[in-house]
Amino acid sequence: MREVFNRDPDNAEVCYYLSFILTCEGKYEEALSMARKAVSLKEMGLIPNPARAPIALFYLFSGASYHMAGKYEVAITAFKKAINLWPDFVNAHILLAASYTMAGHMEEARAKAAEVLRMNPKITLENVAKNGYFNYKRADKERFINTLRKAGLK
Repeated sequence: MREVFNRDPDNAEVCYYLSFILTCEGKYEEALSMARKAVSLKEMGLIPNPARAPIALFYLFSGASYHMAGKYEVAITAFKKAINLWPDFVNAHILLAASYTMAGHMEEARAKAAEVLRMNPKITLENVAKNGYFNYKRADKERFINTLRKAGLK
């Protein structure tokens, strides 16, 4: 991805995927920078794409980077933007519940966890951990799962 990025640094999709990879590698500050660039390129219209879902993904991954970097309020804003664009995007709701918890907004976290369960009653923490929702480092993944547990997911 770095080679592709070096050849085409103004490609929002390349920035988006590189941000995701960096997040999974635990390089959160670098991932944030790349996610900001991806969102910036999308918002400026440099990469035309009328579909809302890809833009929601940009917000999801920038929010995930902010979350993992401990910038929960900014992450909350990003996840809300993703949900606004794609209301039934369950992963964005899950991440928003986690960010609310980490930011100390427990009432909102519990409400968001309840909404996740209304959207998909079969979601469990075991599914989240096992099925690759978030491929973070082990300690980060455990922290994330514990955060969702506090929000009310089981």
